[in-house]
Amino acid sequence: MSGEKQQLKFIMGSRKFTYSGYPEKREQDFFEMFIKTNKSPEVTEEQLAQCYGQNFEGDHDPKELMKMYEKELKKQEEKKKKKEDKKKKDGDGEKKSDKDKAEEDERSRKKDKLDEDGKHSRSRSGRRRRDSSKGRRRRDKSEDGGDDKRRRRRDSDDEQQPQSSRKTFQFSAQKTEEIESFISSVLNDDTLDEGGQYTSRSDEIETVSPRMQDPPLSARPGYVQIKLAMEKTEVFKMINVQRTITFDDMMNEVEKKWKNRLVLSYEDEEGDIIEVDDDDTLQMFFETSDGKKLKMLCAPERAKMVDDALTEQTTAQQAPNPVIKSTGGEPQKELKTITGHTAAIYSCCFNPTGEKILSGSRDRTLRIVSARDGSLKQVFKGHGGYVLSCDYSPNDDHIVSASDDKTCRIWQANTGKKVAVLKGHTDKVYCTQYSPNGQHIVSASCDKTCKVWSSETGLRISTLRGHQLAVFSCGFSASGKHVVSAADDKKLKIWDWKEGTDFASFNGHNATVWSVTFSPDDKYLLSASMDHEIKLWDVNTRKEIRTIKGHPSPIHHATFAKDGKYIVSCARDWCIMIWETATGNLMETLSGHHSTVYHTAVYQDLLCSCSLDDTLKLWQFPKHLT
Repeated sequence: MSGEKQQLKFIMGSRKFTYSGYPEKREQDFFEMFIKTNKSPEVTEEQLAQCYGQNFEGDHDPKELMKMYEKELKKQEEKKKKKEDKKKKDGDGEKKSDKDKAEEDERSRKKDKLDEDGKHSRSRSGRRRRDSSKGRRRRDKSEDGGDDKRRRRRDSDDEQQPQSSRKTFQFSAQKTEEIESFISSVLNDDTLDEGGQYTSRSDEIETVSPRMQDPPLSARPGYVQIKLAMEKTEVFKMINVQRTITFDDMMNEVEKKWKNRLVLSYEDEEGDIIEVDDDDTLQMFFETSDGKKLKMLCAPERAKMVDDALTEQTTAQQAPNPVIKSTGGEPQKELKTITGHTAAIYSCCFNPTGEKILSGSRDRTLRIVSARDGSLKQVFKGHGGYVLSCDYSPNDDHIVSASDDKTCRIWQANTGKKVAVLKGHTDKVYCTQYSPNGQHIVSASCDKTCKVWSSETGLRISTLRGHQLAVFSCGFSASGKHVVSAADDKKLKIWDWKEGTDFASFNGHNATVWSVTFSPDDKYLLSASMDHEIKLWDVNTRKEIRTIKGHPSPIHHATFAKDGKYIVSCARDWCIMIWETATGNLMETLSGHHSTVYHTAVYQDLLCSCSLDDTLKLWQFPKHLT
């Protein structure tokens, strides 16, 4: 088989399946998976075509699909029949061998009994002879001290005799066999430990709390068994964790298994999705029969164990409680919810005319949809990791994307064709953006650097070094002369990117800074942080002007709107907030997403947002805010 195995995904009705396989065999795998998961006694062309359309793009003939299905079904039935025939054949041989073994055991038992009877008499007579001669040897050798040496050797020989030979003096062969059988059954029982409590003999099962060992943890309320899989391999391990486990505790469990941090998303045995939201939140989603995704838990801090019922509105299932405010009357509702991505959406932006929306997702794809009706225009595939950032070129011809596969890629917007791969970073690339004139691209990476590239040639122009930790955000000034960056070291920096030097540094946040941008007139910087704060800075004086508080959770993104008159922010409280730049007052809260909101984009009177709930939402910018 050419190529390497990849992590592939199927959607079967309301359930999602992830497996390791070859992309060129994906269609064949689909029919095999459909046969295994389909519970209907009869399969219709309409049913098959609908399921096929969930997993493959383009037109497809239902009749041809049915022929392919019937061919695979026949193949599976033949395979099953061969397996059953082999099993039956092996079973007959096994029965025969069992009978022969029973006869051999009976002959052996009779022989052991005869040996045992002779051993009793020989042991008694032999013991008398040894006792009578023992005294003579002791007297003969007492002067040279050899007796102690011989006694120690003899005692040692007695201790090394097999346990079973000593038992024959106390029990019959039948009784001994019964006892040894009982001991063997206890030692081989996977459900008892030395104290008579349940434990597993498998090295692949661990628990977060070693005190909870009876009964199996996955059967206790509040616990779930999770399968940890390594990408591009078939290796996996299992752990049992509380449903309210924090991200840090979860990663500690992962590190015990893999010795490093490899896993950021999981799937349990039922196919329900478990996702980790960046730094400190583990979330589980349950897919209902109608395709609705229910949130099972969210534990940014240690939480009390909640009831195991999925449909009850427990504390762990409820959304956070942000400040809901509207200065224009009734709270604003979204215009449209756009679906299509199969995993969290990390980035979104409008094209220069505002007619289209570009998005990048954890499902490793980018999509362009119509801002008018949400219809799909183009899909981009090629990244080997999550797509973390994306941007449109100012001339509307190209897009750029950044991924945790350590690369940025340039694509033709209309055709989906890859133009260039920008290689040079040595770690995940979290952010990328075009310069105002479209001639350059800047990128920010966990390798602690930013890089500036030529959008025409794809060549690297400069590398900006100065941050001490991972860089998460970057962007050009409106003039295009400078680059701003924000990092895990809590600092903002402004760079002369042609010289490769930073000439201004801003300190004030108390945690990772996720987002930074210039104001439209280049006079201010706007930053958003994990410390739940938004800060406005003066570029000239390099001083903080204002701190804006309102989100009760880490803030992922903040940007200017309406020529800098307003600020739009989004966070892990599932909400979007609109603030007045001049005063820092909260003007509007937009609520509608069902999980963390990662990014927002504004074009005139339209606002777009993307979320961990796998959706894009399109909003009307509040009309009373002009």
